[in-house]
Amino acid sequence: MAQVERSLRTRLADLPVLTLFGRENDPYGWQNRFQQIFPHATAAGIDDGHHFPFNDNPDACASAMSTWWSQKLAAATGSSANL
Repeated sequence: MAQVERSLRTRLADLPVLTLFGRENDPYGWQNRFQQIFPHATAAGIDDGHHFPFNDNPDACASAMSTWWSQKLAAATGSSANL
């Protein structure tokens, strides 16, 4: 796991990152860990979401991804592409 985290910090550190997580289930503190690895990441918590928030509330996940895409990636490239 240490090697994976080291690669994430070096090879992927400058990439835009969105993490989706269920607010009802993060027993191991992964969101805090991801924020340390990717300090500029956008974390989207899905209310009433559990281990698979995209199953619990697919509309909220789709909305979070679409908003993130529009704000972070499309703005950076000057594109108006939507999901």
